[in-house]
Amino acid sequence: MLLVLCLVALTLAGCSSKPLVYDLLIRPDVISPNADGIADVARITYRLSRHARISMYFVDEQGNRHAFRSEASRPRGSYETLFSGVINNRLLPDGRYN
Repeated sequence: MLLVLCLVALTLAGCSSKPLVYDLLIRPDVISPNADGIADVARITYRLSRHARISMYFVDEQGNRHAFRSEASRPRGSYETLFSGVINNRLLPDGRYN
């Protein structure tokens, strides 16, 4: 299995001149969740400059959204989450995801 993670989309509540999300990083950007201990999990880190409701989803090549987080309330601060290719107890098919 090979998942290419191009971008995690964060939909955020609120408007301000200061960036809400910054220092967004996904490493590695290609995972192969086959339990061999190599690139099985992507680490997603980001920082929020203020409180926000966060949604993260992956969009497959056909345009289908796969929700990873939905409307999660987060205060200002640093965050880290791990993604293993599984959403709602289902392993996503091989492919490129935005």
